[in-house]
Amino acid sequence: MSFRRDALDMLRGKGPDADVKRTDADSLNGVPLLRGGIFCAAKMRRETLQSIPSGADTLVAFSTKIYDNWDRETKGNEKMVDTGAEKIEIRRAGIYWVSARVVWDDPNGGNIRQLTVKVNGGVMCRAQGWIGTGNATLSLPTCEVNEPLALVRGDDLSMTVLHDRGSNLNILVEGETPYLAATWQALT
Repeated sequence: MSFRRDALDMLRGKGPDADVKRTDADSLNGVPLLRGGIFCAAKMRRETLQSIPSGADTLVAFSTKIYDNWDRETKGNEKMVDTGAEKIEIRRAGIYWVSARVVWDDPNGGNIRQLTVKVNGGVMCRAQGWIGTGNATLSLPTCEVNEPLALVRGDDLSMTVLHDRGSNLNILVEGETPYLAATWQALT
């Protein structure tokens, strides 16, 4: 892999790190984080409708790994995505940008549509949409979370959804939605 160089860079003298390749940066403060531009990052999604019972905080059953850079980094020895357990397991401590999204199939009935991101089973962040009076123009209720979270190795991220319609309600498959993703941003 080569980096694009500006014409003026050719005229400048070489610095002490000029010959150091990016792939030589195996660690940052002794913690392997970046090799060849790969940060710890993972994303998973569901590819079919999931029926959610009313009033029950329900785990989203993810079916597909979109990407798992840690799996690639460790050549398959460690994974962040576990679709069987519907979780992302953090492999390096740090600040992660965590995002999740879900689209509900029907705005009618009940008042609440909710998405919750949990860390080790405990609530960390939540998005809630209100349905009913004043929201008559709402076609498909969407809940989305985008939050920085300080996480440590072994933390499990999962996503649950909740509604109060009184009968089952589906979460839709739209693009990459529903999804749960975590991307390493910085050391803690």
